[in-house]
Amino acid sequence: MFEYVSNDERLLSIYYKIDEMNETTNFTWAHHGYNHIKNVCNIALGILKQLNYDEELIDAIMTAIFMHDLGCVAGKSNHNIRSYEIAKEYFENEKINSKYIDDILLSIKYHNNYRYLNNKIAPVLRFVDKLDHTKERVTNAGKSVKGMKEYLYIEKIIIDINDKLVINFIISKGFNETEFLDYYFTKKIIKSIRCFSKYLNKSYEILFNGKKQNL
Repeated sequence: MFEYVSNDERLLSIYYKIDEMNETTNFTWAHHGYNHIKNVCNIALGILKQLNYDEELIDAIMTAIFMHDLGCVAGKSNHNIRSYEIAKEYFENEKINSKYIDDILLSIKYHNNYRYLNNKIAPVLRFVDKLDHTKERVTNAGKSVKGMKEYLYIEKIIIDINDKLVINFIISKGFNETEFLDYYFTKKIIKSIRCFSKYLNKSYEILFNGKKQNL
């Protein structure tokens, strides 16, 4: 399923259009096009290798991740609802069947909030979506925004799952920690880490360049 949707030129063209909107307008401060989707998929693959999920569930999670931002083609506001509608229509038209279809659709529909969903897809989708916030995620419009511009100093984020969930932000010189932590979206990232650690039933640590932070 994931291989099928992720190679569909019609879906890819939507993400390419979103990328173009990001670069030519003040559409949003963070990318939501193909590069974002590719990065989130890569983050998820790294995490899913560390979790004991079967191949069918992994395929469903990756499919939800790939399709979760399609609705941004019509704007950021309520894009989760449009993404859900696009995915639902796509599955019906393409006659794609899976025992996880309903879970995929609901996870897409509620990926930008923390409404409780009793499935194994939503927690991963929400977590990896929020963790794609390095320098590559910032659009031209976001580079001058207080708080958002601090993501330009984040080179990468390393995620390790063993006896605990460890998130290590690799940060370059010039980073303003206070502005970063005060920024509204940083609070969402920290919340996503807490929620995912609770889902995994593990404690968590947040590191800046290997140094533990009390967050």
